[in-house]
Formats: sequence, C-alpha cells, structure tokens
Amino acid sequence: MKVLTTRIVLIALMSASLAVSGCYSSAVSLGKCTAKYKTCQSAARDFESGSTLSVRNDLGPISVSGGNVTGCQITGRMYVHAPTKRQAKEIAEQVRLAAERTDGTLMVTVEKPPLDEKCAVWTDLEIVVPSRAHVDCQTELGRIRLAEIEGDVRAVTEFGGITCDQIVSGNITAKSEFGAVRVKCAGTCPADLVAEVRTEFGKVRFDVPETFQGDFDIGTEFGSTSAKLSTASRDQWKRHRKTATTGSGNGRLFLCTEFGSVRLK
Repeated sequence: MKVLTTRIVLIALMSASLAVSGCYSSAVSLGKCTAKYKTCQSAARDFESGSTLSVRNDLGPISVSGGNVTGCQITGRMYVHAPTKRQAKEIAEQVRLAAERTDGTLMVTVEKPPLDEKCAVWTDLEIVVPSRAHVDCQTELGRIRLAEIEGDVRAVTEFGGITCDQIVSGNITAKSEFGAVRVKCAGTCPADLVAEVRTEFGKVRFDVPETFQGDFDIGTEFGSTSAKLSTASRDQWKRHRKTATTGSGNGRLFLCTEFGSVRLK
C-alpha cells in the first residue's frame, strides 16, 4: 500500500510538473506574440577578463555566453503589455537597458517606469563576455542559460530552468524554485570543482569532468538518484540519496531536488 501511495503521489506531481512547464512555455510565447509594443536596445561596455558580470532581470530570461572577445555586448528585447498600443509605446520609451560599473563589477539591469497591474515589461537579455568572466545572474521569472564560462558561476531563478553548457568554472552555484537544472562541465574543468545545485521542483542533471576527485552528496525527496562515477568509498548509498568519495581530491558536489530525479555522471 505504501509503495502504491508513493507511486500515485509521484504520478500526480509529474503531471503537475509537465502541465506547469507547458503552461510556462506557452505563456511566454503567447505573451511575446500578443505584446502591444516590441523594441530592442543594445549596449557595449569595456570589460576586463577576470572581472565580474552581475545581471538582474525581474521578468524575463538571461543568456550569457563566453567568447574570445575584449568587451561586453548586451542585447535586450523588450515586450510591453498595456491596455493600448499607445500606452505600451509610452512605457517602452521609458525602459532603459543599464550597464554600470562599480568596484570592478559590471552591473546590468533593466530600468522601468512605475507600472500598474494592467501593464508589464518582459525582457530577453542576451550577453557576450570574455570567457574568463565571473558571472552572477538572477531573475524572478525566466530561464537562465550560460555557456563557456571559466570564472565563478552563480545562476538563480524563482521560476524557470537553468542550463549551463561547457562550463570551465571551478565554482558553480545554480538554484531554481521551479525548473530543471542541467550543468555540463567542460573536460578542462578543475578536478577540485565545487558545485551546489538546488531546485524545489524539477530534475537535476550534472556532468562532471573525468578528472573530478572529491566528495559528492546527491538527494531527492520524491524521485531517484544515480551516480555513474567510480567511488573510493560510499558513505550512504540509497535510492533517494547517495553520498560518496571519488579519488583523493578536494572537490565537493551537492545536488538536490524536492521532486525529481538527480543524475550525476
């Protein structure tokens, strides 16, 4: 009976997850198509390799790519909703893509005029920086995508998935309230990688470099865990949680979700 009850709960939660995820994607697409006014802003700033990029976006996704560049290129696509097209245009004219430097950090934000409950501004941010940048991204509603970053990585969203691809960083933090998290480390990622990945509702997938050595702790409340790594010792090895050590290094991985599966390989 206990097993049956658990399965019923899992099926119900999985159905809810898929439904909300589908609604999220549909709502975003519909919202962009039905916006009363659309505009685009761009900015270019000097950016020293090894410095910090901090991005804050309350409504909309963030995408940051590292490359062989000498500065920071920012593009913001704004979708404005208002009762009339004229009102939407007036709001759009007051929206500003800001990029200001303070204490060695380039802070990117979207400045908006006061809005009533009938109006909203959704902004897609796409940014290119030198690969050796440290990146700190946060949005309330929207996905975060990071690629080919070598500096420290921090990605936080309340509602949306997180994808980190070909990350070379030795320090990774990725947190979502509702959304899957996917991290793929490059082969050149440090063997003593330290990472913390959390989501309340969604699956976690984490690919470590073959050279990784250290401790890992992966767990879920509802779901399963899998670790395809050779281990020197296994402190705890159960379906819902696995703690172990591989090699003799100082790496540390903590991966967890309330509902969903966790896969480490």
